[in-house]
Amino acid sequence: MKLIDAEKKLIAKIGEKRVAELRRYSQKCLSSPEQEAFKRKLDHDDKKLTWIWFRLKRIRYTNDRSQQQSASVDRRAN
Repeated sequence: MKLIDAEKKLIAKIGEKRVAELRRYSQKCLSSPEQEAFKRKLDHDDKKLTWIWFRLKRIRYTNDRSQQQSASVDRRAN
């Protein structure tokens, strides 16, 4: 999958320490003022990686919902 490959490349490029900081930021573990200050310091790669994480999270959520709905329909059919 293209997004996963791009995620791996960016993680290798950015480094573990920065990735950990970005995870805290993307999971909204920072206070509101910290979020704003951190956001102002994001560079292109930071923004791209957080965007990829958002897309992957959304894809996983959509797939999970689809599977749940399929299972629900299958149970009703039996």
